[in-house]
Amino acid sequence: MKKIAIAATISGVALLSACTVPEPVVSGYNGDSINIRTNEYMQIVTPEAMVEVIAKAQVQATEVCRRGHRKRAEYVSRRSYHEGQYSYGSEFLFLCLN
Repeated sequence: MKKIAIAATISGVALLSACTVPEPVVSGYNGDSINIRTNEYMQIVTPEAMVEVIAKAQVQATEVCRRGHRKRAEYVSRRSYHEGQYSYGSEFLFLCLN
């Protein structure tokens, strides 16, 4: 019985983690622009999830731009990248504007 409960717990955690949106990471900053990178490792990204990913990246970019001499971050573009057979993600470019 314990083995079944442990297996159910592990499966539940795995399913919940597959539904979460990856945390954005700053991959480049030069004062005027910022690159935010996310890793969607083995996740199927739906359009709704991508909106949430962009929103999280926007918050991160705005926070970093405000630390510098600019007031806001404006989304410019997105590119996809692949780092291996199962690892892929997106890199977002934001401009830091007054």
